[in-house]
Parts: sequence; C-alpha cells; structure tokens
Amino acid sequence: MLTSYYQVDRNSPRSYGKSLGWAQMPRPPLPLGTHGAISHYGEPPKVRAKTRVRDLDGTTRVVTRWGRNKTAATNSLLEAVRDRHGNVGAGITRETKLAEVAAEWLTEVEASDRADGTKGLFRRTVNNYLTPGIGQLRVYETTVPVLERVIETIREHHGTGAARTYRQVLSGVLGLAVRHGAIPANPVREVSRSTMTKRAAARALTREETTDLLAALDNDEQAREHDLPDLARFMLATGVRLGEALALRWDYVDLDGGVVTIAATVTDAKGRGTFIQESTKTRAGHRVLAVPADVIAILTERRGRIYPDNDLHLVFPTVLGTLRNRGRTTTQLRRALDNAGFPWATSHTFRKTAATRLDEAGLSARKIADQLGHERPSMTSDVYMGRRVVTSEAAEVLSL
Repeated sequence: MLTSYYQVDRNSPRSYGKSLGWAQMPRPPLPLGTHGAISHYGEPPKVRAKTRVRDLDGTTRVVTRWGRNKTAATNSLLEAVRDRHGNVGAGITRETKLAEVAAEWLTEVEASDRADGTKGLFRRTVNNYLTPGIGQLRVYETTVPVLERVIETIREHHGTGAARTYRQVLSGVLGLAVRHGAIPANPVREVSRSTMTKRAAARALTREETTDLLAALDNDEQAREHDLPDLARFMLATGVRLGEALALRWDYVDLDGGVVTIAATVTDAKGRGTFIQESTKTRAGHRVLAVPADVIAILTERRGRIYPDNDLHLVFPTVLGTLRNRGRTTTQLRRALDNAGFPWATSHTFRKTAATRLDEAGLSARKIADQLGHERPSMTSDVYMGRRVVTSEAAEVLSL
C-alpha cells in the first residue's frame, strides 16, 4: 500500500485525490430560472444556439433555437428562456443595483392602498437618501455592517425619525429582493437597534396646564385670527389627529346626537397640493366619537358662521373658508404654544393629554385605543371586531 501510494502522480490533483479516497466535488447547480453558457453550432444561414436551463421544478434541461446567424440564434434562445419562466423575478437578481430594486418597490407602493402622505414620504426617502447614497450597490453587497453604517449616518445628519423611515424603506426594498429570490433573507432584520435612540416620552398636559394653555390661546390675538382656540379645544376633547380635525366636515357632525364621525384626514401630495384623503391613517381610524357637551356647544356656535368660500363645508377652515394646510397650521400652532409658555408641546400633546385623562379615569386600553383610532393596543385585542362607536364614557371624562 505504501509503494502504490508513492506511485501516484503528485502533480495530478485528480489522481492524488482519488488515491486518498476523496469524493469528487459535483458541479454546482444553476440557480432556478437561469441558464448556463450558450454554445453555437453550424454556419450561416443556419446556426443553432443551445444552453442548459434549470426549470422551476429543479430539473436542468437543454433548450435549442435556430437563427440565420449566431446573433439571431442567440436572441431567439434568450427569448425562449424568458418565456419559459415568465421573466422570473422581473430581472431582480443578486447583481441588480439597489436603485433599480427601489424603483420597482416604489411602483408597488404607488399601486398600494397606503396613504398618499406615506407614499410621498417613502418616495422622498428613496430619491433623497437611498438612491444617491447606496443606490449603486448590488443587492448582494447590502450586508448588515453596510446597512448599520448608512442608517447611523442618516441618524447623525437627519435625526432619529429620518433614520427610522430610512430603515423601513430599506426593509421594504430588500424584502422585494427576497421575494424575487435575489437574496435568502432580509438583512435589515439583523440590523442592530442600539444606535436608534428612543423617542422622548410624550408628555401630557396636566389639568392646570390645560386651563392655562387655553386661556393663553384665548388671549392671543394672532391665535384667535388663526382660529386656534376652538381647534385646540376640539382636539383635547376628542384626541383626534390634527389632519383628522382639519378634514372634519359638517356632514360628519351630529350636533343633536353629540357625536362626530372621523373618516378622513388632510394630507399633501406632489402635484396635488393640500387635499382631503377620504380615509384615515389606519383602518381603526374610522370611528364615531362622542363629544363632550361643552365642545358640542362650541361646534353649534361655529355651525352658524358664514365664510366667503366654504364649499367643502369644513368645520375648521381658514378665515376664507378654504381647506387648511396641515404644515401651515402646525407652524401657527407652534408659534402660539411658544408664546403661551409651552415650547415642549405639539399637536400630538393634545392626543397624549386625552389618552392620559382616559387612563386616569380607569377606561380600558381597548376603549382608549378606539378613541384615538389606534389599530392595536396589544396583540390580544386584535381578536375584537367591529369596534366603531366609542363609549360615551370618554365624552364624560374629556369634558373641558
């Protein structure tokens, strides 16, 4: 055995490996839906092109096409391969550039039922951050370390909110690559959240602060000109979002029944400007809310007001009666809150305050979630169905 061992040609890896009983490594299979090298046979005007194709059942088969020359035969063969698998993955492979995947993902987003504001946010994130930043990377190059560095860079230069949105967009884009078989798993899921600083806990107004703030708004001439006192009272008494309050129309107000229906929101979109989106932020956002008697009195007084142009029958229009822009209203509210001595407060503070009052009164998490239009206060409560009309307990608690 020793003699035969040394008789092996040491310069031949194949012979040397066989002498030691090594198994010969098989040729790796083609990826599903792809083809191997193309071979050509014959001469013009009759050339045959042939390749091996791995079909979606995992079987590799030979496909052949003819043409008058090598180019024509090759084109005919490639067309046959594409037709064979219906253009699997729409061309997205591990070699595809991230910018191309992002463009296709945006097409899906635009065709979805997402809110117009969300579509615009995702589109801006792709166009302003993803494509210029890492758009030229190939899909297989989007590793966890790379993604962690770029998300951290976004956080440092644009803030935590922008970084969260960027991460969400990246997850969607690379999720599309996963669905097309370009990569086995979404690397965004493994990106550490340690660099994502937590949001500052939202602060609610105390009852004394609420009284002081409303008094300050009443005494602020500019705040009155912008019709902020009534808007603030309505939001504090209902916990609705700013966009939902601005979109409220009289057709959705039942003064006799003391309820309002929240069914829309104000948003902005490129090419459309400010408009009413006839849906809320979440499915649970469509709700009927009982309104405290003191706020019903405010709404009753407003019902009789006459505006130059209020064709939309808005409850909280501009002084001219037109639809209010959410961003401009936020700016006006920001100035008024600063002047009132509440630089930390925002329109979201009104929602937080309403939730806090309901919690202090002992209402359940489910009832509070219904009041605010939150879809899921917990995983367990997801089993509840048909929650639309909210208990009158909330109106009693939120009375100003």
